[in-house]
Amino acid sequence: MLAQTVITQAEFDRFPIIGRTSGNFESLFPGQFKNFRWQRVVSASGMFPDVRKVTVVVYYGPKLGRSFSLTEFLHSPMPQEQPENTQ
Repeated sequence: MLAQTVITQAEFDRFPIIGRTSGNFESLFPGQFKNFRWQRVVSASGMFPDVRKVTVVVYYGPKLGRSFSLTEFLHSPMPQEQPENTQ
């Protein structure tokens, strides 16, 4: 549920910027999940220029030593321009 919350924000961004962000859940769930942190990594899909790979890792437990992750691929809402045929 926590990882999906962060993924949902990436979906609202529609086509998130490539990079790494991190945080905690305090603003979303005040007073809960105090020992939980998240990291979101957005990268190119590797195959398609109009697809981004979004991976969220949630860290928890003693010294944040445990984790779980969720990965989703998001397609750009803007159509890709096709190269003109020069033949």
